[in-house]
Amino acid sequence: MERVIYCPPVKSSGDVYHIAGLFIARKALCLDIPEVVFFHDTEDTRKHAKRSTDFLSALGFRKYRTIELVKGCTRARYRDKSSRLKLEEIGLIGINQKAT
Repeated sequence: MERVIYCPPVKSSGDVYHIAGLFIARKALCLDIPEVVFFHDTEDTRKHAKRSTDFLSALGFRKYRTIELVKGCTRARYRDKSSRLKLEEIGLIGINQKAT
């Protein structure tokens, strides 16, 4: 199973800066850049996922995708669990972006 960094649905685009910092450091060390998956479950979180992918693209990073989750509870713990389960469902192992 492939490992990816993931970001559960969030109401802010700020988390992408940590991911970008990791990617820049890995690129400087000539290490592989992992794929990152941004989840969204509302129009607001879709907007922030799009801003995040636009930012990474502007920096020259292209290994990302967005995945829509069914809207459920908006508590952070629930969104994180839903994101991890979706990754497992499609055969990926997720590392929460907070680890970056």
